[in-house]
Amino acid sequence: MPATLASGSELNLVELYDVVEALRRGHFDRRISAGGLTGRAGMVARTLNATMEMLETLKAEQLRIANEIGTRGELGCTMEVFDATGGWLEMVDAINRMSTGLTVELRRTSQATAALAQGDTSKRLTSELIGGEVAAMQGHLNEVADRLARSSHARPA
Repeated sequence: MPATLASGSELNLVELYDVVEALRRGHFDRRISAGGLTGRAGMVARTLNATMEMLETLKAEQLRIANEIGTRGELGCTMEVFDATGGWLEMVDAINRMSTGLTVELRRTSQATAALAQGDTSKRLTSELIGGEVAAMQGHLNEVADRLARSSHARPA
């Protein structure tokens, strides 16, 4: 069922519905045929396709980051979506802030743990970027270092 939009170009409403329904269901690989469409109909088709492409890119990047950090344990990765603006950019920045915060705090914790394993009880951690469970883990590590330091001072040399 075609719909006329301003310039006489016809946009197939069934095809438009199919793409919008795919969007609603989280299937970002669908596109509307924009070939030959001019005026408002062409604008609608191209804008919807660009939106679907951005969502597909964001999804792929988010899945990549989740796999690298959450499955492979690789820290320091960030999302790369070069044409993101507005709310899209806010989402990219939020994921990147999370990745950076985890990277910084986990690397600091790893360094302090490695020092402790080698007998250096002088390292103390304060969570700079993340609170909650990460800060609690760092606090526990500080407690272990304190106990080891006290026990090594209590032993006769």
